[in-house]
Amino acid sequence: MAYNAERALKQRVVLLTGPEDVLRLAALKELLQLSGALDDGFDMESFDGSSSKPVDWFASCGVAPFFAPRRVALVRHLLAYPLEPKRKADEEARLLENVRNVPATGLLILVADDEGGSDESKFDTRRKGWEKLVKDGGGHIDKFEVPKRELVSRLRDSAKEQGLQLSESTGELLAEMTGNSFSRAMEEMDKISLFMGKHKQIREEDVRAVVVPSREWNVFSLIDATLAGRMAPALAQARDLMGSGDVDRALLSRVFPLMLRSLRLAWQARVTLEGGGDRNTIPATVSVGFPSKHNLANESDYARKGAFEIANRLSRKQLAACFQVLAETEASLKGMGASFSTLDSLEQMLLKMGAVVKGKA
Repeated sequence: MAYNAERALKQRVVLLTGPEDVLRLAALKELLQLSGALDDGFDMESFDGSSSKPVDWFASCGVAPFFAPRRVALVRHLLAYPLEPKRKADEEARLLENVRNVPATGLLILVADDEGGSDESKFDTRRKGWEKLVKDGGGHIDKFEVPKRELVSRLRDSAKEQGLQLSESTGELLAEMTGNSFSRAMEEMDKISLFMGKHKQIREEDVRAVVVPSREWNVFSLIDATLAGRMAPALAQARDLMGSGDVDRALLSRVFPLMLRSLRLAWQARVTLEGGGDRNTIPATVSVGFPSKHNLANESDYARKGAFEIANRLSRKQLAACFQVLAETEASLKGMGASFSTLDSLEQMLLKMGAVVKGKA
């Protein structure tokens, strides 16, 4: 359902959440303008989730407005407040009661801004906790996200609004390089627009020259280099990825899942080739056996292209050997085998896969 600020304003508690900050902040701007709280400045109070408490937010909502129809309490960086699933029952009950009892003259706007740092799971847990709390309290929730199937078409529409032309394939490259985030892609689109000058047709080389790739894209670069047997760039990329932050988490949460995804898609592409199909035509007799997750038939053309490039180079036996190397490495890092440092384990995995690709293992 499309965002409707007037519908949201009929509620007393509004939560703006979801991964797309460009859409979320545009909605907040519209919501504040329609609320009338910006007209005089006396009828709105702003809080930060990292330095305030819910008792202050709800108390602010309870103050009678001066000139605006309602008193607005705006809470930014909501996820910085430590709302956890294991909080005490009495605290949860008190918060729920406060959500239900915001007066008709008050409006509490909660904004689940993106938070930096490596502990994404912690913020995701808090996001779900606030969504449940607001829902149970009868509040209103708007979740801003762009389905992957709609992402490229929306990027092409945005490019058109700026007087630029973005082809389907170039749009897919932009989406992949920005981690399939509409907000990240739109940020890069502004840079591309400046880079293009008088030229109107955005080319793939323009995207590669301007866009700052996401972590996921860097992992894909590592995987592509490894499965192509280009070990020098693969090892260099591995050191860059592991050079900062939580190394163990980076490996287990990003490298392993994306390597598994690439191998699964390449396996399906290999089966498709052996079944007489190709990137554009996957026989039903073949696709019927594809898994529900990481299904090649449901992937973008860009992703299918990469999978078939790998499948054209590697046999089933080689792909199976890469699966085995990945499984053994993950098991060793989880204590089920011998391993050294995390970076050393990653490098050994890449070198073993490289040997498989080159036919030396």
